[in-house]
Amino acid sequence: MNKLIRYIYLFVLAIILLIVFASSNPFYNNFRPSPIISNLLVGILIVFPSILLLRKIKKEVNDKTYKKILIIISIITFILQIIIIRCIYFYTDWDVKTIREIIANNDFYHNYYLTKYPNTLFYAFLLKLYYSLPIIGKYYFPLLVFNALLVNISGVVTSLTVRRFTNNTKAIIAYIILIPLVLLSPWINIFYSDTLAILLPILIIYIYTKDNKKEIDYFLIGFLSILGYFIKPTVFIVFIAIIILTIIKFINKKLKLTLVQILTLIIGLVSALVLCKGSIYLLHFVPYKNTNSFGMIHYLAMGQNNTTFGLFDEKDVYESDKYGRKYDLDKAINRIKQRSIKEHLNFIEVKTLLNFNDGTFAWGYEGEKFYYEILSDNSSLSMFLRNYFYKDWKYNFIFKELMQIIWLLVLSLSLLAGIKDDKEKNSIIYLSIIGITLFLLIFECRTRYLYCYSPVFVAAALIGLNNLTNRKEEERKWIKYYI
Repeated sequence: MNKLIRYIYLFVLAIILLIVFASSNPFYNNFRPSPIISNLLVGILIVFPSILLLRKIKKEVNDKTYKKILIIISIITFILQIIIIRCIYFYTDWDVKTIREIIANNDFYHNYYLTKYPNTLFYAFLLKLYYSLPIIGKYYFPLLVFNALLVNISGVVTSLTVRRFTNNTKAIIAYIILIPLVLLSPWINIFYSDTLAILLPILIIYIYTKDNKKEIDYFLIGFLSILGYFIKPTVFIVFIAIIILTIIKFINKKLKLTLVQILTLIIGLVSALVLCKGSIYLLHFVPYKNTNSFGMIHYLAMGQNNTTFGLFDEKDVYESDKYGRKYDLDKAINRIKQRSIKEHLNFIEVKTLLNFNDGTFAWGYEGEKFYYEILSDNSSLSMFLRNYFYKDWKYNFIFKELMQIIWLLVLSLSLLAGIKDDKEKNSIIYLSIIGITLFLLIFECRTRYLYCYSPVFVAAALIGLNNLTNRKEEERKWIKYYI
């Protein structure tokens, strides 16, 4: 069964890479152009010398040195995160602005937005909790520092997870790859569900892959999964993957769960559910009269839109609001039925490009006025960093190209993670990536949803890199065969 999961993973990643590298779809090129060939060539110039260099490394980093290096680079990265935030932070519009204004006006009674989007309620509670803090709650900057800290910790946990799958050297490389792609990404300037939840998928995987799990580990898996669901529903994909793997192991008689372990898992799930529901209750939120919330059926209908290819569509929002879930379900089914085989393939191609072909995770594309109010000063460093990070500013093309190169390398190496590896531990990585890919293909199209799972992709990439750089002759014969 592990082989079957690995083969499905290989198929999914191969399709993604084939589309990203080979497609020249006119719809996508008009929407968000990307010079794939130049990225590929530059990527090859980076990756092959790097592989050769890694093969020359004979001395493995010991545990003590690994811990020192990880602590030092994580501290340096955190300092850089604070500097970047201080130089470019701003208020954005879209959902972030809407929820901020709701909290500022204490507008929870018969609130239309929160009624339609109940998945934002726990985020609203967390934001309100921060703004109610004495002294510090008056300022936006400390909130972003905390945001950056969460993202930084996700990098540390990713490194520790990769270490479990490979070795200390690859674990350090994992953190280094994450620095430009994720840890110093301008998304750290947006305190929203994407950054709030980024730690949870990789942390759940880290706990799950422990060799000798204790009762507290089962509690944490359940607790963090539900907590993640209330922050960012896609986090729950990892828990679903764990359930699938657990059922498979149980059927194959490779796993024996004690009653205590099952109970602690359930207690973790229920505890998080009570905590999150109780927190939302403290908002004193009262739904808008005669208004239904947007559920998964709404996002399914929007995700199958044949005109926008799953991107946000105002018409879909209006129709969902007016006609309800039965209409949405019928609309989703009809949209799927209306497509010919060729149109299905084109739909998958464009959606894959929209989801996976942007190393910035669609930075700057949300809302009508993404940089709603710039809060940083106009010092020379601030202006330089804004020109580099802000979409369509002077040096932003450099930022986009660099992130695209790194992201394409991560995706390419992720494929190699499944080439020759039947370890049971790896199946959780495979299933999580398959899950988020299917989610984005079926439901609403949002590139930034991948930001939360970027540490998981990097973990997969380092497993792939480990396969490439393994120095044991018997384990790299397949490389000679393919190259």
